[in-house]
Amino acid sequence: MLIGPTGARVERVESTERAVDATVHFLAPPASDAARLPLPLTSFVGRAEDVAALVDAVHGTRLLTVTGPGGVGKSRLALAGLDQLTERVVWVELGAVTGEGQVAPVVATALGLRQEPGRPLVETLAWQLRRQELVLALDNVEHLVAEVADLVQALLRSASGLRVLATSREPLQVPGETTWRVEPLVADDAVALFVTRAAQVQPGYRPDDGTRANIAELCRRLDGLPLAIELAAARLRVMSLPEIAASVDNRFRLLTGNARGILPQQRTLEASIAWSHDLLGPAAQRLLWQLAVFAGDFTAEASDAVGGDSEVLGQLVDRSLVQVVEVEPRRFRLLESVRDFARARLLDAGEGDEVRSRHAQHYLDLAERAAPHLTGADALLWLARLDAESHELEGALHWWAGAQDPQPFRRTIVALGLFWELRHPAAGVRWLRRAVRAEGDDSVLWAQVLWQSAHMGVYGDDLATTQKRAPEALAAAERSGDPTMMARAATTATYCTALLHPPSARAALVDKVQRCRDTGDSWGAGDALKMTSIACLTMGDDAGVLEVVQELRREAHALGNAFFLAWCDAVEGYVAVQRGDAAIARGCLSASAELCRAVGDPLTGWLTTAWLADLDCLIGERELARRGYADTLARASASGGTLSKIWALVGTARLLREDGAAADAVTALAPVADRFLVADPLWRSLFCTAYGRALVEATAGAEGGTWLRTALEAADEIGNPGLRADAHQGLGELAVAHGELVAAETAHHEALALRARVGHLPGVLASLEDLALLGFPRSVAESLRLLGATAALRGKHGLVRNPRTASACAAAAAAARADGCAVEAVMEEGAALTREEVVGYATRSRGRRGRPSHGWESLTPTELEVVRLVAQGLSNVEIGERMFIGRGTVKTHLSHVFAKLGIATRAAVAAEVSRRQVGSLPPG
Repeated sequence: MLIGPTGARVERVESTERAVDATVHFLAPPASDAARLPLPLTSFVGRAEDVAALVDAVHGTRLLTVTGPGGVGKSRLALAGLDQLTERVVWVELGAVTGEGQVAPVVATALGLRQEPGRPLVETLAWQLRRQELVLALDNVEHLVAEVADLVQALLRSASGLRVLATSREPLQVPGETTWRVEPLVADDAVALFVTRAAQVQPGYRPDDGTRANIAELCRRLDGLPLAIELAAARLRVMSLPEIAASVDNRFRLLTGNARGILPQQRTLEASIAWSHDLLGPAAQRLLWQLAVFAGDFTAEASDAVGGDSEVLGQLVDRSLVQVVEVEPRRFRLLESVRDFARARLLDAGEGDEVRSRHAQHYLDLAERAAPHLTGADALLWLARLDAESHELEGALHWWAGAQDPQPFRRTIVALGLFWELRHPAAGVRWLRRAVRAEGDDSVLWAQVLWQSAHMGVYGDDLATTQKRAPEALAAAERSGDPTMMARAATTATYCTALLHPPSARAALVDKVQRCRDTGDSWGAGDALKMTSIACLTMGDDAGVLEVVQELRREAHALGNAFFLAWCDAVEGYVAVQRGDAAIARGCLSASAELCRAVGDPLTGWLTTAWLADLDCLIGERELARRGYADTLARASASGGTLSKIWALVGTARLLREDGAAADAVTALAPVADRFLVADPLWRSLFCTAYGRALVEATAGAEGGTWLRTALEAADEIGNPGLRADAHQGLGELAVAHGELVAAETAHHEALALRARVGHLPGVLASLEDLALLGFPRSVAESLRLLGATAALRGKHGLVRNPRTASACAAAAAAARADGCAVEAVMEEGAALTREEVVGYATRSRGRRGRPSHGWESLTPTELEVVRLVAQGLSNVEIGERMFIGRGTVKTHLSHVFAKLGIATRAAVAAEVSRRQVGSLPPG
C-alpha cells in the first residue's frame, strides 16, 4: 500500500469533492451481515394491514420509530414492511452494541465506510449519505436512545434523501419523529401464529373448531404477544393444549398478582418467559443464564465454551427460548427480552464474572486460531467468521483490558491485527492505541504489539505512527531475540523511507525479503516484496516493479493469499496503462477490483478504480473516466482508500483541461495546493505537474512554471523518469505560451526521450503530437508524418486523442490542406513507420532543423539528462541506475558532453548547469 504525504494529508479535499457531481457507488470491504435485510427462518404471520400501513408511513416521514413492548413483534413487522420497498435499505442490528460511542462505527461498517483520519465519523457518514436515496433501519435501539437520537439528527440534517426507521421500546424524542406503536395480534392472527408454530413441532398439526376456540382463549390470556404465543406453542412438543393452558393460568396468577407500575403486556411477557424457564431442567436453565453473556449471535461451539453442550442448547431451541438466526453456518441468538431475563438470573446466581471469563477465553482462542489462516487460501472464510463475531470480540477485549494480567489482552490484539487492517482499521487503531499506552517488557508479545501498531499505520494512512512505532518494535524484537519479529519490524522500519529515498529503501528491502524467508515467514517475505514494489513504483521503474511483482505473485500463490494477488494485479494493470496495453490493463485491474471486494482491501480497490479511469481516458471513454474519478474523490477516504485520491485529483484536472476548462481545473486543485508543496516527492510531483499545467493553460503566467519546476525537482529526488517527462511536457507548453519555441522544442524532446526509454506509449504519442503541432508551419511535411504515425499507432492500440489535441491536429491538417499540401499522402508515409522508427524520425528531424555541433544547444536529450544528474553529484554507476543504462554508456555520453562544451571536469559541468538553472528552466 502507499503511504501519504508527510506532514500534509490528502484525506479532506472537500472543495474538490464538492465540485464533482456524480452518481456514487460503494467500493469498500464487504459490509457486515447487518448491511442486508436479514432472512427470517420462520414465516411472518398475519398483520397484512399493518405491513401496508407501515410502508405508507415510511414514505410519509423521514423518521419513523416503531415502538412497543418486548416480544410484540416490532422487528418482524419492520422487516416485513421494508421488504416491500423498492428503495435501497440498509439494516443495522444494534441490540448487540454495548460500548459507548459505538453506534456510529457499527452504522459505518454496515454502509461499507471507515473512519477517515482527522475527521469525526459522524461527519463522514453525513457527507457520504448526502446524495443517496436510502432507508436506514436501526433495530433494537432502546438501550442507546440518546446516542442514536444524536446520530439520526445529524444524518437527517445533511442527507435529504435519507429516511430512518428505528425499532425501540421507547421513542427517540427527535424533532420530526413519527411514532408507530405496534399493537398485539388480533385474535385471528394470534391463532394463526400459534397454529403455524405448532405445526413446526408437530408436523401436520390441524386443530378442529373446538381446539381453535381453546387456542384463541390461550392467546387472549397471553395478551396477543407473538413471543409469548410462540413460547406456548413450543410446549406442544411435551404437553397437551389443556396442560399448557392450565400451566399458563397457574403461572400468571403467581407472577402478576402483586406487580405494580408494570405495563400489563410486560407482565405477560415476563410471566411467559419465566413459565418457559421454570419448565426447563436445571442444566437447561443454567445454560440459558450463561447464554446472556453473548451480545449478539453465537455458535454452538461458543455455547459449549461458556457452559453447556449442544444437546442442552437444542432443548432451548425447541422451546423457542433460543432463536436460530442462520442455518449455514448455524448460529443462535437470544431475543432481547429473554436475554434481559436470563442476565438477571445469571447475576443473581453470582456467576457473571466466571462466565464472562470463559466467554473472553473462547474468543481469544478463536482469534488465535484464525490468525494464521488470514494469510492463506481460506482467509475469506476466516475473515467472514471474525466479522460475524466482531461484537463478541469487542466484549472479550473489554474484559481482558480490565484484567490484572496484560498477556491475554495483548494476545488478542496481536491475533486480530491483520483482520483489523483488512476490515476494521478504526477499531484496530483504537485498541492498539490503548495497548501501547501500557508499560512494555522484553517479551516477543510486546514486540508484536508495537509492530502491529506500526504496520496498522502503513495501511491506515498514518505514517507518523509507523515512524514512531516501527523503531520501537525493532528494538523490542531485538531485545526478545525473536528472528521473525526482528525481520518484520525491520521491513516496516525500512518502508518509512520508501517514498523519500526509494533506491536505498529498495536495496534494503531486498535484504528484508531474504531475512523473512530465512525465518520461514512466507507472509513476511510477501509483505517485504510488496513494500519493495512500492519503492519501485515511486522510482518509476516499471521493469523493476514487474520483476518484483512476479516474485510476489509466486509467494502469494504458494500462500493462497488473495490480498497480495490483488496488489499484483493492480500493479501489473497500472504498468499496462502506462504502456498503453489497454486489454492487459483492463483484465488486470478488473481482476484486482474483484479480489479487493472479496478480501476487503479498499486502498488497492480505490487505486484500481482511479487507474481504470486513467485507462478510460486513454481509450476515449471520458464519461466513464469522469465517474471513476468522481467516485474515488467522493468515497475513497470514507471507505479506507484515502491515498488513491491523488490520482483522481490529477485525472479530474486533466479531463477538465483537455475539455477546454483549464480554469475549472485550477479551481478544483487550488484548495489543496499548499498541502502538496510539503508532501512526499511522489505526490508533490504528481500534483504540481497537474496544477502547473492547468495554470499555464488558464493564465499563461509565470506561476504555472514555478509549480512545474517544483514538480521536476520532486521527480529528480526520486529519479522517476515518467514524472520528469510529465513536468517537461508542461514546461514545453509554458514555453509555447511565451513564444519561446526553441525552449519548447527542447522540453518536448526531453519528455519524448524519457518516455521512449521507459516504453510509455501514450506519453510517447502525446510528445510526438506536441512536436508535430510545434513544427507547423515551419516543417509541415515532417509534422504531418508525425501525425500520420501517431494516428496509426493509436488505431492499432485503441488509444484516442483527447478533445483538445484532436481539435489542434485537425486544424493543422486543414491549414496544410488549404495551402495545397497532399496531407493524406504525407500522413500515410508516417503511418507506415513503427514506434521506434517514428521516435527516431522525430529525433533526427530535430537535428536537421539546425542542432549545432558545439555548445549547450548541441546536447541531445540524453546528454542533458546525464548533465543534470552529474550536477546532483551522482556517480556514473548511480546515473546508470537512474537512467537504466550501463556505466560505460554513461561514460561515453559524458565524454561527448565534455567535447561539445569544451570542458574537462564534472565540476565544470555542474557549474554550467547551475549557471543555466537546468532542472528549473527549460534548456536552450
